[in-house]
Amino acid sequence: MSYRISFFLLFLPLISIGQQHLPFVKDGKWGIIDQNNNIVVEANYQCATPLHNFTYFRVGKNNLLGLLSENGKEIFPIVYQRIEYLEDDLFVTWNEKGAFLVNKNHQTLSVKPYQSISPLFPFLRIHHHNKEGILSADGKEIFPPKYQNIEKQQHIFITHDNHQFGFLNSKGEEQVAPKYKSLDFLDENHLVGSIKGGPLKAVYVLDKDGSIQEEKSFNKKSDLLNYQKQLYLKSEAQKVKAANLSVPVWVDILGDKYLVAPTGKVILNAASFFYVLEDQKSELTIARREESEGKNAFYLIDQKKGRPLYKNTFKNIVLDDYNYSDWARITIDTLWDGLVNIEGTVKRQINDNGNDYGIKNMGNFYNQRAWFQTKSGKYGVINEHAEVIIPPIYSVISDFKDGQAIVRKNQSYGIIDTEGKIVIPIEYNGFSKLYDNWYTIKKGNGSLGKWGIIDKNGRFILQCKYEKIYLDDKGANIKQNGKWGRFLKTGKWAFQPKIPVDEMHPYHNSIARLQRKPKYDPIDRKTLIGYQYEGYADENGNIILPPVYQEILGFDKIWEKKEGIAMLRKDQKIGYVNYHGEVVLPTEYIKAENFVNAWSIHKGGGIVVKPGNVYNAVDYNGNELLTEEYDYLSDDFIKIWEDSSGVTIAGFGRKKGLIDFEGNRKSPFVYQKIFPLDSTHFIAQKDNLWGIISSEGDTLSEFTHQNSAPLSGTNKVKYIDRQNQVYKIKADGSWESSTLPPSEKTDDINELAEFTYHIIGEDYAIVSKKGKSKLRGIVDTNGKALSKFEFKKIGPFKEGLAFAQKDGKTAKDRKYGYINKKGKWVINAQYNKAKSFSSGFAAVNIKNKWGFIDLNGKLVLPTKYSQAEDFKGDITEVNHHTLINKEGKEIGQLIDEEHLQKTKNGKGIVKGIGYKKHIFFNGLALYSKKFDDVTVFNKAGIAFVKTGEKWELTRKINKTTVKKMFTKRDMELYISEYGNKRRVVSMTGDVSQDMGFEKKIEGTWRMIGIDGAPLNNINFSKVIYLEEDDSFIIQTNMLEKIVSFDGELLTEEAVMGSMVPSFGGVILFDKGNSNYLK
Repeated sequence: MSYRISFFLLFLPLISIGQQHLPFVKDGKWGIIDQNNNIVVEANYQCATPLHNFTYFRVGKNNLLGLLSENGKEIFPIVYQRIEYLEDDLFVTWNEKGAFLVNKNHQTLSVKPYQSISPLFPFLRIHHHNKEGILSADGKEIFPPKYQNIEKQQHIFITHDNHQFGFLNSKGEEQVAPKYKSLDFLDENHLVGSIKGGPLKAVYVLDKDGSIQEEKSFNKKSDLLNYQKQLYLKSEAQKVKAANLSVPVWVDILGDKYLVAPTGKVILNAASFFYVLEDQKSELTIARREESEGKNAFYLIDQKKGRPLYKNTFKNIVLDDYNYSDWARITIDTLWDGLVNIEGTVKRQINDNGNDYGIKNMGNFYNQRAWFQTKSGKYGVINEHAEVIIPPIYSVISDFKDGQAIVRKNQSYGIIDTEGKIVIPIEYNGFSKLYDNWYTIKKGNGSLGKWGIIDKNGRFILQCKYEKIYLDDKGANIKQNGKWGRFLKTGKWAFQPKIPVDEMHPYHNSIARLQRKPKYDPIDRKTLIGYQYEGYADENGNIILPPVYQEILGFDKIWEKKEGIAMLRKDQKIGYVNYHGEVVLPTEYIKAENFVNAWSIHKGGGIVVKPGNVYNAVDYNGNELLTEEYDYLSDDFIKIWEDSSGVTIAGFGRKKGLIDFEGNRKSPFVYQKIFPLDSTHFIAQKDNLWGIISSEGDTLSEFTHQNSAPLSGTNKVKYIDRQNQVYKIKADGSWESSTLPPSEKTDDINELAEFTYHIIGEDYAIVSKKGKSKLRGIVDTNGKALSKFEFKKIGPFKEGLAFAQKDGKTAKDRKYGYINKKGKWVINAQYNKAKSFSSGFAAVNIKNKWGFIDLNGKLVLPTKYSQAEDFKGDITEVNHHTLINKEGKEIGQLIDEEHLQKTKNGKGIVKGIGYKKHIFFNGLALYSKKFDDVTVFNKAGIAFVKTGEKWELTRKINKTTVKKMFTKRDMELYISEYGNKRRVVSMTGDVSQDMGFEKKIEGTWRMIGIDGAPLNNINFSKVIYLEEDDSFIIQTNMLEKIVSFDGELLTEEAVMGSMVPSFGGVILFDKGNSNYLK
């Protein structure tokens, strides 16, 4: 693991918070100006980056950094590699020794150098040799850099090293060194650690500072869980005690329930239950727990006294029955096949005068009665004491209601009372439940049967001659001959059957929902699944809404409240209706946004859309406001209509223009796009070019530009035109016009058929003759041999020499050395392995250890490394991620996945999977962001970073070709895991074959300074670094011009970029210069 610094804001816009002073650039050099463009600090620096809300400016010279106040006073001299603001006017500075903590008075607070220092509240995190420690704000080392990672958790610090965890207290004092595979809090004062590969778990009891008060060990997971539960239970019991309650209460601990007395004592022998149901009326609780493995028991508990009344192993119970009976229904096998009283006595049979009836099922206790079903299927009735009142002589008995129950006998229905007396003869083919003293009854079977109404005394209200009857509070809906009427409780007809619909549902709040035209399941064509149309009728039979709508949403609600509107849907169009049934917006629209709100407040209106994408606006009464039809209308129209002033955007014939509040055209409808700048200025596109028009339709700025964008927070617009420009940024940071260098030519080698070419250089090639011999030699561009074909391997020529391997029968004979282009040994073959020369050094291997030699073959760094890479400038990478210089001194570390690629001017480039970034020679990252590509820094302190590359994967699935887009990072991660030619055969035999990646989008480049911050906001399409003069050739394809809303040109010449600081105005960037435009 390597240190990462996440608090540095290194890739944000240059200006983010307003102050009086800001950076500026002139001829590639940076200084500080005020908002009046008065120079505060001359432009003599490589960068000038604001820190801490523009209180400070980080400036650079000669690839080193210093710090100035906002007024240009030197705070830190320019001697540092890096400077970052921490907090409370504390800074981290880096020099060649490392990172130090420094205050604003330039007093060094820390004694030792570290790799970096970053926040770790309330302290600071220190990094050294990829280890982390803790530093106080006054620079005192509280805990040395010892572990891979330290993180704050609650009031302690968790340490992490080699996949193991330990912790420090809040003062940074070590309590336990990393030895656990995990450390987790049970609560704020208990920490549990798990030993890797073993069952042992340790629990640490901590004090308020996070120091260990007590340690406990557990060998079983169950023991730890019990400890944890007891810990939480103790805490919850204290809360119960503090609550001053009068009766015991249940607490839930990790899914287990415990009963706690008001004193805080856990009662019922501290037994836990996994299910608890309380009944407030009876003050009884039923609780269930596991008694032994696989066996559960119910406990009936007196909640007030906190004592158990019985326990039993039945499967279920109806606790509410104890409110109405001495007995409660229970399930022993299936259904409700038993009874139990509060003493725990269980009944599975009911005795009646010597007759025993086995219970199969039971009903609810209503009116001190409940039906029971015997094993033979017959129904009888018992009272609240479980005594038989009616013997089991019926085939069905319903629950009792108002002292009556429906019974069935010999396929006929009737009514009995609680004593079993037949109140209504058992002679009907259908019976409904009692509803407010009325029953519906049916005479006749199936669809031929007819319905009538009787009261609970058996008196006929309506004879059995109707097709359907629905009861409600005030009467009944009656269907006869396909029409519906209404019969009232008063015994009179509200209206005779006259409404010809399929369904008229029971009345609610004096209205009934109507439905017609049934819809059936499309598969069986028999099952009714709904109706196609619906409407509403009042209780006098007046149609409020005719049943012609596919859907009516919310009408019941607005009718009840006597306010609001409901939505209608008809023929896939919507409208709205008020509670009177008056259609306030006809069903003509596919959209009607904001109309509901406008109608509810009786103010304003909404935009509506008709089929065919025809736009209009309506007022809150539903009246259309425009006589002309548009294919677009801005939501702003309602506002200008209310204000009776202003203009807004409308569309006609796929073109846009401006209209006023009365719908009068204020501009021609000739524009492809229009966007408001303010209420009187609009930016518009015409014939693919952009300009500005007024609210009267006058052209304020000519339509000559390819793109545009308002500059947010200002009264300015930038025009953007595509125009390729090429410049050279020289080693001193200045810019000059240039051209792109010619593309690199492929080496001009005349390849001969007799050779296999292994390496092709500028004026040579490494080849082998086709045939049996695989030995290699050197030829010139015409194929003429420059050396003998006697080498097993030859590398590329670097700095005049190439490594080569002798041919031989044994490994001792096949040593490596270095040859010139004539094939002569310059450095004798004596190494087990060798690499190319770079920066005057080459890595060689002797006895499985690597060292370095110079061009004379002298061993300049001893062979002691397990791994070595080529030198990149003055540093290289050994032992997998350790950085050393040419003296062999260790100067830094890389993180695991990164490798050094290049160095230049004091900075290095490292590559990870899918990204590159800049580092200092000690391995410290210059910034936290990762880029698709980066360049080296030149002497002016300038480098470029690229983002936005897109790569396309082509994949064949059987004979079908599919393509998928990846970012560069995702592409390289994919290849690292699956390779470039992944092949997958599915379980169904389908073959998926990756065909490879192709770059589809190049991405764009940004310019950064030596502190890692952007120097401007210009996007570059191409960047080429020229080694010979330390310069860059850059290309940009965008130019900007700034105009006011009135069309006044504010920039004499086009600029390469612009940005808006939060305090207003515009910063202009162009060819290494900047200017502030108020």
